[in-house]
Amino acid sequence: KQQVNKKLIILALLTLIFIASCTARGNNTSSQGNVIFIHPDGTSPAHWGAARMLYKGPDGRLNWDKMSNLGVYLGRMKNQLTATSNGGAVTHATGVKVNADSFGLDETLKPVVAADNQPKTIMEEAIASGKATAIINSGMIHEPGTGAFAAKAPHRRLFAEITKQIVESNVDVIMGGGEMWYLP
Repeated sequence: KQQVNKKLIILALLTLIFIASCTARGNNTSSQGNVIFIHPDGTSPAHWGAARMLYKGPDGRLNWDKMSNLGVYLGRMKNQLTATSNGGAVTHATGVKVNADSFGLDETLKPVVAADNQPKTIMEEAIASGKATAIINSGMIHEPGTGAFAAKAPHRRLFAEITKQIVESNVDVIMGGGEMWYLP
């Protein structure tokens, strides 16, 4: 567990350094600043409650609780009560509930239309607006928690296709495992 936490801290720091360097170089053409989105795959309010009880007690507050802007979504999918990694990631990336098996496509295999009526994820909007972008995963890059922000596929197991879309997405920095999927 400590090994994973150290990896996540290092990845978060690399992301901050990247964004700061892009801003300093003037690569960020938006006047609205930067956003760092952390997708804790599979985590729900119940997990935060358990961590709060374990580490801070019933009336304690985690650092997550003290953040000025924090969005929590209810994990239910459009077609079932329990969440999935890919469905949850698409919900985070678009702001709308999707079917549990979605990887950026709706039930008719068309791109999910986001909350702003555009068929783009928040990452695709950031790229289009000239913001510096990075996708960082401590596991495989095609995993839904990161992949769903820059790729769309009819099935989450299309690893080569998802990786290809991420590589071709115009994301500035891509860090993640899965070497065999990056190769032709």
